Amino acid sequence: NRGMPCFKKCSIFFFKSFILIYFILKSKISKTYKIIFSVILGIIPLLVGISRIYLGAHFFSDVFGGALLSSMLLSSIDIIYDKTINRKKSK
Repeated sequence: NRGMPCFKKCSIFFFKSFILIYFILKSKISKTYKIIFSVILGIIPLLVGISRIYLGAHFFSDVFGGALLSSMLLSSIDIIYDKTINRKKSK
C-alpha cells in the first residue's frame, strides 16, 4: 500500500478543495458560513493525512506528494475554468 504519492490523500484533498472553492467560496452564502465550512473541509484532509502516517500506511513524503499533486491539479482546473467558462459568462 505504500507508494508515492498517496492517492487516497490526493483524492480526498482534491475533492474537499474542489467543493471548498467552487461551491462555498464562490457562492453567495454569508461570510460566517463560508468560514465554518472552510474550517470543516480543511480539517478533514489534514486528519486523513495524519492518520495515514500514524497508521503506517504511508510516509510523510507520500502524503505531502499527494496533497501537492492534487493542489497542482486543482490549480490547473481553476485556471482553465477562469479562462474558458468565466470568459463566456462575461461576453
